Amino acid sequence: MRFRCFLLLAILAILPIFVNAQANRFDQPAEMPVINTYVPIPSEMFMLMKAMASNPEVRERLKQQKLLEERQRLLKEQELAEERKKIFERMADKQDFERYIQLGMECLKKKQITKFLDYAHAALHCGHYDATLYYNLGIAYMLLKKKRIGKRWLKNAAEYGLRKANEALYAIKQKHALSYDWFIY
Repeated sequence: MRFRCFLLLAILAILPIFVNAQANRFDQPAEMPVINTYVPIPSEMFMLMKAMASNPEVRERLKQQKLLEERQRLLKEQELAEERKKIFERMADKQDFERYIQLGMECLKKKQITKFLDYAHAALHCGHYDATLYYNLGIAYMLLKKKRIGKRWLKNAAEYGLRKANEALYAIKQKHALSYDWFIY
């Protein structure tokens, strides 16, 4: 029995050594001093703020500043609303533009040049441009024997990078006859 008691006491004495040996010094967070960053308002500043708040001129200036900020905010909102409205109008104009071009191309396929010109000019009034539309206008006017107007439209198409417009202008310069085959559908 004594041996068992001695063994128990020995185990209890040795056990804390093994437990402490497994502890790591980084297991506990480092102690950090508490730093208070609050800085109280000095009493002079507080008194100055109180005097400014009671001064009618200062209050009036603050009210005017708030009104000015409110007006600027309303103007910005109004500008944004107008910009949104313009975007929606441009989208509607783009749809009209494409519809007029489609109707004009159908007229070209039926060889109805005057109706094509009406639809093409309606498309141009939508505010968009298309180099192939300019080119087709030029060819249409050339077929209607309005060479000056036709060349102007072909030059516009060439400025926007349509290579076929340069070919048509060269053909006109060489006095070749243009036909319906020159249209781009």
